[in-house]
Amino acid sequence: METGRRIRFTCPRCFLSITLRAAQPEVEVCPRCMARRHAVHLVRTAQTEPESVSEGGVSAGALRLRVEDAGDAVAVRLLGPLDLATAPVVARAVEHAATGDRAIVVDLSGVPFMDSSGFRCLLRLRRNLGDRLALRPPPESVQQIFRQMGLLDLLELDG
Repeated sequence: METGRRIRFTCPRCFLSITLRAAQPEVEVCPRCMARRHAVHLVRTAQTEPESVSEGGVSAGALRLRVEDAGDAVAVRLLGPLDLATAPVVARAVEHAATGDRAIVVDLSGVPFMDSSGFRCLLRLRRNLGDRLALRPPPESVQQIFRQMGLLDLLELDG
């Protein structure tokens, strides 16, 4: 553990993020998943908190995220990879935007890469928000993976 720094650990199963200071002992297993009898090891993630960027929105690692008012819906625009380091930020941003009754549109057209954490994040958002969530399609390379994994019908991409 490095001194004077905060280190973020993220659970790849439930996206719980834990930030520890140098004086705290390291946590190896996710306490939320352990309570449900799943011993899921936490993964150390480099980015500790989303940073504000000058043009509005936030930045988490290589991902840029912007939440905008789109009339009768809230648009969440993503630019960059949706992976283990960025999926928790996206999940929190979409869940925060979904506090009202308006529809949520997540624009994936700027997501050139997505790993299993990104897929899991989108599937959880679809399950939790149902028909309120609209997903704008990602680039064809990512859609191909959706097809191969059988997720295209589950995610119900718009457009």
